[in-house]
Amino acid sequence: MLQIPWKLLITALLLCIVPGKAIWLSAQEDTDTTNVEVVANEANNKSNLADKDSPLLVEPEGPEELFKSAFLMYRLGRLDLSKKYFQKLISDNPGDGVLLTLRDEYGPAVFLKLSRVDELKDYTNRLLTKINQAFVNQAMNPGRVDKLLGLLVLDTTDHAQVLEDLHAAGPFAVPRIILLLQQDLSDSDRVRYIQALTHLGKQAIPPIIGSLETTNESLKSEMVSAIGRVGGLKEAAFLWYPAFSEDSPTGIRQSALEALSNIYKTDLEKVQSITQANVVAELEKLTKTYFMREISWATDGNGLVTYWKWDPAKRTVFINKIKPARATVILGKHFSGQLVDIDPENNDAQAIFMGFALESDRLNHGEDKLPDGPGTALNLAYSTGSKVIKRTLELSLQSKQIQTAVTALRVLSHTATPHDLHTSGKKHSVILEALNYPNPVIQFEAADTILKLAPKKHFSGSSRIVSILARTLNDSGIAACVVVDPNTVRGNEMASLLRESNYQSDVLSHGREGFRLASERGNIEFVLLHMNTIRWNLSQTIANFRADSRTSGIPIFIYGPESGKHKVASLLTRYDQVHYLVQVTSKENIDPQLKPFVSVFSGNHIPEDQRRMMMKKAVILLKNISKEKRTHLFPLHPAESALYLAMQDQELALDALEALSAIPSRETQTALQQVVINRNLPKNQRLLAATILGNHIQKHSLLLTNKDILAVKNLWKQESDPQIANALSSIMGILQPNSSRIGTRLKKYLKKDIHSKSNSAN
Repeated sequence: MLQIPWKLLITALLLCIVPGKAIWLSAQEDTDTTNVEVVANEANNKSNLADKDSPLLVEPEGPEELFKSAFLMYRLGRLDLSKKYFQKLISDNPGDGVLLTLRDEYGPAVFLKLSRVDELKDYTNRLLTKINQAFVNQAMNPGRVDKLLGLLVLDTTDHAQVLEDLHAAGPFAVPRIILLLQQDLSDSDRVRYIQALTHLGKQAIPPIIGSLETTNESLKSEMVSAIGRVGGLKEAAFLWYPAFSEDSPTGIRQSALEALSNIYKTDLEKVQSITQANVVAELEKLTKTYFMREISWATDGNGLVTYWKWDPAKRTVFINKIKPARATVILGKHFSGQLVDIDPENNDAQAIFMGFALESDRLNHGEDKLPDGPGTALNLAYSTGSKVIKRTLELSLQSKQIQTAVTALRVLSHTATPHDLHTSGKKHSVILEALNYPNPVIQFEAADTILKLAPKKHFSGSSRIVSILARTLNDSGIAACVVVDPNTVRGNEMASLLRESNYQSDVLSHGREGFRLASERGNIEFVLLHMNTIRWNLSQTIANFRADSRTSGIPIFIYGPESGKHKVASLLTRYDQVHYLVQVTSKENIDPQLKPFVSVFSGNHIPEDQRRMMMKKAVILLKNISKEKRTHLFPLHPAESALYLAMQDQELALDALEALSAIPSRETQTALQQVVINRNLPKNQRLLAATILGNHIQKHSLLLTNKDILAVKNLWKQESDPQIANALSSIMGILQPNSSRIGTRLKKYLKKDIHSKSNSAN
């Protein structure tokens, strides 16, 4: 008998099982030795010879050979070599197509089994993960899912395996199943597709819920039934309306009732006995939960929610990625609309639905671009009158929904009346509540709304209007804070740290001074009070901050040594947004204590474009108060210093000048005079200031100093611009010159006139 080396013999036997690029051998007793030598020589000429202790002649190449060899070595008990080939396979990073081919050829069970082998699992677990991910990546390919669904209805198919494969496809299999269920199917095929839908379990719920928007009653009925099989108590919310709405078709209603029976694990008769009042109560609770934003969403790495939406043209659902806020509005509008349909006279339901409808349009079109006209939410809101929108505003304030409250106020500026500003008995004015709400944007919008309502008499809070507009003008856009500390050295050290964190800091010695500054400025992000604050003391200072609507929403930090926190514990629990800050010596230690609470992180921060828009609007509103002679209701004195600052802003200057015209003070005349004599300013600004100054002197008498008057006279003599010169001449006349000065001016004119005629004659 011919003696063949054992290694070649084993390799030949193994490679008969595992085909590939490796050399095939035939070991028979009568094989010619020459053939053996040829085979050996060919093997020796290979550059990728296997290790000496390997049963293989050559190393496997490519992912398919690597896996076959690794699997073979596992079956032979050569776990060291199996591990080596699996490691190489992972490092080569095969594509999804190769991985799916391996999965189809060997079946999912093989990979699951390999992932449990302790010696191999570092690599086989990673391989299993890659294969599963590849399947998910391919799951959105309709062709692959369709192939599985086609196999599902064949009698010769391993249905259990196909169902498992579809389960791996997850929710992406649902759109294809939905399409198939709308076809003319045999009863057995329909049952198998429904079985596949059910087998997907809870992962199928989002696309199933998306499909409820279909107008196909048969499909909707099947989707409702599917919710009853795979859904839980959370999904029951989507069944109340189809189960109890009078407009719900009989088939859909019956399916929804049975689905609720399955979810609540109770008799169908008990579900059918639920009253409309019970359903309304459930939907009310649900819609208020959404309106209060007490909903949590699972998000991806980009913070987005997976949302399945019905596509009428394609007759199935498609996946979309949206922000959690938008998802809340979409479902909130959905449920509140159902509640209105079941209980149309429910005022809270009407108010919540309008809030969601307006917010939906705002999200779709931009904050200041709400679409109007027939069919829009804004048009509908106008038609509902003020009662519904006032309730929308009230609920928005309660739930801290700033944008919805702003939109509601803008609607009320068109639909409310001055009567809505007055309080009687238990009835309060929600517009005035907004005026005192601890948010600068809402306060501003409330002030704007009130001015548009044009009240004729005083009301509670009328004095707040101008101060709110002034604070808006005083908002420099630079994040600022106030530090109150009786020890100015310590206070300045703290302020220095805050400046390193880009906070403009003002240091004051007394609590009263800190309150005054914070109440006047519009850019105060937070206040720091040392625990030894005086004049007012600490508790009195905090009480005043919280009692005044201008400062009630500003976060307050009591600072001191770490050991001092327990001494102020009662203040920390008694008031909202009052925190303790451990006194530190570095920026790195102060930032983490501030950031969770200051406005830029809590939602009060106003974007720059919005801040500028508010400033422009504020100065126009102040100008209108002046021009419309409404200062008896809204005295402009609180805005005087803010208007002086606005005069230095070219975009605001002209309106600020007109607003100042109604403030009867020496400072106002001086400010106007400074603009007039400043030849570096634009002509239109100087001309307007000169005109207003003359009118101001006429109305409120001359309040300028002699030095200021002299500067105007000197300018009048030198001014070359005819329009400004005319305005200055009016001022000179308003000053009521004596007979001597009048005579001098007349003589000067006559000389100029004679000289002009003489030149003309020549």
